[in-house]
Order: sequence, then structure tokens, then C-alpha cells
Amino acid sequence: MQPITKRTRDTRRWMSHDILQPLCNRWLRETTGRDSWFPGPMRDNFPPKLRGTSAPVDVVLFGDFAEQLCRFSDWPYSFNRTVRIWVLCGAAREVCESVLGIPRQYIGVIPRSVLFPQWAKARALPKKETQFDLVYSGRFIETKNFDIFLQTASALQTRFGFSKMSVEACGSYTGNLEQIAYLTLRLPWITPPRFVLEKGPNEWLRIKRRQPVAMNLSCSFRDDFGVSIAQARAAGWPCVLSNWGGFRDVKGRGVLHVPHELIAKPGIERSVSLSSDYRIPHWIAENWTRSGRPLAKVRFEEPISLSISQLAKFSQPSWKKIKDRRVHDWFRKSDRRLIRAQYERSFGGSHQ
Repeated sequence: MQPITKRTRDTRRWMSHDILQPLCNRWLRETTGRDSWFPGPMRDNFPPKLRGTSAPVDVVLFGDFAEQLCRFSDWPYSFNRTVRIWVLCGAAREVCESVLGIPRQYIGVIPRSVLFPQWAKARALPKKETQFDLVYSGRFIETKNFDIFLQTASALQTRFGFSKMSVEACGSYTGNLEQIAYLTLRLPWITPPRFVLEKGPNEWLRIKRRQPVAMNLSCSFRDDFGVSIAQARAAGWPCVLSNWGGFRDVKGRGVLHVPHELIAKPGIERSVSLSSDYRIPHWIAENWTRSGRPLAKVRFEEPISLSISQLAKFSQPSWKKIKDRRVHDWFRKSDRRLIRAQYERSFGGSHQ
């Protein structure tokens, strides 16, 4: 097993909203002429500039969009204000409509292309017989299906003809390190994976690689964007992604979407262990040369502003069951199976 690369100077643990919040705020300021509000315990409080105006407040929701909407009554200064709600992907808007009952005209989607322009000359996926680097960037944790990435990469390399492919995982440990290390050591490899710890939010892209291909098979209920994948696409990398959440909006040459139905169901407790299920690598190998869906011009529509009293009228009975819980805890009781099924259908959609 190759040694883990030492930490670099930029070792601050960064989160996706560290990058997304200023980008979204800048775009909305250029579009509307106003600052925006990003509700959430780890983000800014209500901006003082917005307290003395009567204009609608642009509320930008990230991965916890569903939880925040269920707690809209806790938003400060909101009862006498109108708001315009923004999310980061079409799948999030579908959840707002089908699960939470908010009509889609009240939910705006910030175009992915205005935050990270996708390179029109993105590379196609390399031939599987050639040398290339398969790269994961993110947290090494089960809820991001990092264990499934490792098992898929191992199977591709040893069973499905990708014998010259190298594997790299770049990110930070936030899960069970012992389980991940045990799994990595037990898996068969032609060339063992390389782990690069806590590269900065942009520094990880500067590592010298051979024909890099990004892979992320996460099916988290909070996967509304995927910053590292957006960075990789902006650099022209091809990608292999779960057909889920914000990844569904990643399109163009060199993009392969794996049906989320093949991937571990989110929201269910599971142990990190060896698996003899090769459906995912088999599907990838069979569809490797499949061309991505073409880039299309994004149709931008501003959401209709609404008052808090209007938002309350859209509340579904399910809101009371899930209001005070984290999104991953919504679906673990039998009386919430319907909510889970609605969320999966909306966030995952159907594979095309």
C-alpha cells in the first residue's frame, strides 16, 4: 500500500458553502442589486443591510434546503417580509414541489453555469486500456459512499479491464478511519490507491496527473451541487457520477451518469464492508464509451416572491414529522417510508 501523502500548507478544513456562498451572493447582487441571506447555523446571520428595507429577501438554500424550509417560521425578521427562494439544482426544486408542496414557480434555481462555467472542450472519457487517474475528491465517509468508490475502483482495475488505471482519493477523514483502512487493505489492487489528505479547495486540482477522471457515487440527501465536481468540469475533466441531486445537472461531453438505483440507498445505516456485488462496475464498464448528454442553454427563471403566510399554506402534513430532525433521520421509521420514496423519486429522477 502506498503511503498517505503529507498534509500541505493549506490544511484548513473547508466546506462547500465556503466557496458557494460568495459566488451565489455575487451573482444575485449583480442580478438583483441586493445582498442575499443564507440561513443555517454555519452561515451568516441575517444581513443588517436587509433589515431596513421592504424589498423581497433573496433566500439561498444549500444542501439543507428541505430542513430550512421546514423551519421557515424560525427565520428572523421574516413574518413581515416577502422572500424569494433559491436552490442550487433542479432536483432540489422537484423535492420542494413533490415532498414539501411548494409550487415550482416559487422556487428559483441558480444556474450551475454562472457559478462554475463548464468547459465547452471537456475531454471525453479515456479508453479503458490506457493509463489514466481515477480521482475522488471529498470527505472519506460512508454517507458520501466513499467505500463504494473504493470497491468500484478496485473491481474496475482487477476485473473489468481497467488494469492501467491509477486510483487517487483526495480529501479529509471524517468517518471511521479504521474501517476505511481495513477495507482498502482487504480489496484487491493492481496498483494500490494513493490518499492525499486535506488539499485546499483549489490546490487539489494542481496535482500532476495523467488524464484525470473524477468519480463520485454519493447518494446523500444533501448532494445539491458538488463543488469538487464543478471544479473538475471547469478544468475540462470527464466525470463518472451518480444520477442524483445536483450531479444530474452536470452534462456535456465526458459525463457518465450511473443509475442511482444501483447504488446504496441513502439514509439507511450500513456497515463499511467488502461486497461481492459488481453491478456498479459492470454497468460502468459496459457504458464507458457512452457519450454524455449535450450542453444546452440554461433557461433562467426568477422565482415569484411570496410571504411567510403564503409559504405556510403550502405546508404538508409530513412537515410536522420531519421539522425538528436532520434530513438523514427523516426516513428511518416505518411511518416515513412514503416521504422517503417521494424524496428519492424527486432527487434521483429516472435514468436516461
